[in-house]
Amino acid sequence: MTCRVELGELDNQTAELTQRGARVVAFSLDKLEDAQGTQELFKNLIVVSDAERSLVTALDILHAGYAPDGTDANKPTTIVMHDGVVRWVYRSTNLFHRLTISELLKAIDGLPAG
Repeated sequence: MTCRVELGELDNQTAELTQRGARVVAFSLDKLEDAQGTQELFKNLIVVSDAERSLVTALDILHAGYAPDGTDANKPTTIVMHDGVVRWVYRSTNLFHRLTISELLKAIDGLPAG
């Protein structure tokens, strides 16, 4: 549920993010059908199914066994630049703590230009 709240906030702030040259891509560890359902809810975001965990593994943003039920989870907020390099990762010891939009915008604004 926390993910959907965060996605809703991000979806509502698309203009602010776009102004900074950012796009939100949500990596879902769910199957394609479930990820498509999430995409329908958040039309301004890009939702990618990564049920095989290949993308989150390649970006090193997988928390293996971190979810409350012992399943895998992806790190809540990661900034990946257009060149595919992870430039910033928000790490919390609590899977359910998410950044506020203002904290995310501050992180984006603090990244080097380019």
